[in-house]
Amino acid sequence: MDAVERQVQVQVLGGLVVRLGSVTLTLGTPKQQTVLALLACNPGHLVSVDQLVDELWPENPPLSAVPNVRTYAANLRRGLESMLPGREALVRAGDGYRLMVKRTEVDVYAFRSEVRAARALTGTDEEAAAKLLDQALARWQGPMLTGVALGPALLAHVASATEDRMLAAELLAELQIRLGRYEPVLPLLRELLAREPLRERAQLLIMRALYLRNDHAGAIAAYGEARRVLRERLGIEPGAELRNLYQHIVERERRSHRNPDLGPASSAVTSESGEQPRSGSAPGRGLVWLPRAVPDFVGRDAAVEHLLTETHRVGGHAPVVHLVDGMAGSGKTSLAVHVGGQLREHYPDGGLFIDLKGHDRAEKTDGSRRDTCHRYLPDTTAGRGRGGA
Repeated sequence: MDAVERQVQVQVLGGLVVRLGSVTLTLGTPKQQTVLALLACNPGHLVSVDQLVDELWPENPPLSAVPNVRTYAANLRRGLESMLPGREALVRAGDGYRLMVKRTEVDVYAFRSEVRAARALTGTDEEAAAKLLDQALARWQGPMLTGVALGPALLAHVASATEDRMLAAELLAELQIRLGRYEPVLPLLRELLAREPLRERAQLLIMRALYLRNDHAGAIAAYGEARRVLRERLGIEPGAELRNLYQHIVERERRSHRNPDLGPASSAVTSESGEQPRSGSAPGRGLVWLPRAVPDFVGRDAAVEHLLTETHRVGGHAPVVHLVDGMAGSGKTSLAVHVGGQLREHYPDGGLFIDLKGHDRAEKTDGSRRDTCHRYLPDTTAGRGRGGA
């Protein structure tokens, strides 16, 4: 075998595996696996028999605890000697045992080494730092020591390594955002928040990524979800950075509605209220046929957040229908128009508003609702792949 093939690989980031080339070590009983896991988390360091006993039996160890530990260690030594003839991989020293492998041969330490190297590069070479972090995070094949019975020491090792993983993922996301790569950030952060929904830094980064890719409604919905989780689980409001970014996005949306980048008005379609539809704010956009939004729309934050969050939850996989109920004059139309305006970027084919005069018997629209919709929809969505808001 060459030098690479002779290198032992100890995997703890996922299930516990000891591998040499294509040969893997037989791990033995669950308690024997726990002994190996604690030795692997302390490569080259002495682990005492007392430490092993405490790990295997945190409370009320049996009278046979010490002999059992020595049996587990002897079984592991025989297995390692069979895999690595001529090499002492597990040695007994004093009142304990030492796993004689390099730290770089244990994946959790290789992961930490790559993360440290990436952090050192963040100020000088963000591209190289991002590649190193991506490589380091790829070492994780699942939760650390999956399937191994964990005592107090191993639980501490797992908690520490898991936190390091989260910090590395957040740093990678931040670097990708700085490099203008917003798309790969989103699944990375969503996976992180699925495991740790209370991490405000990850919540802030996903809002920033959505905002910078011009998904302002998505960023607002992300804030709404972060606020809901923090309030429900901890009884607190989002931190200052999250609130400030949210206010910045909301203010920008309000300014854009007050001074929209309008194209030439179209005379092809006229709304029932006499307004002409506005062209989209970007080249290639469809017609935006929504009434002017209320300049200072306040007092409906919870309803707006709910409607945006539910719309984005579907994610474009199916039509979204929202029913807003209330008395005449209660602000249903203003709410719908405000939310529709915030969703404009997600529906490039245009925005359509039809007033069916539901509360005014004298001004009800002629014909059925279907006829009313058909009168305008062909002009705005024909030949397009996605409907309007």
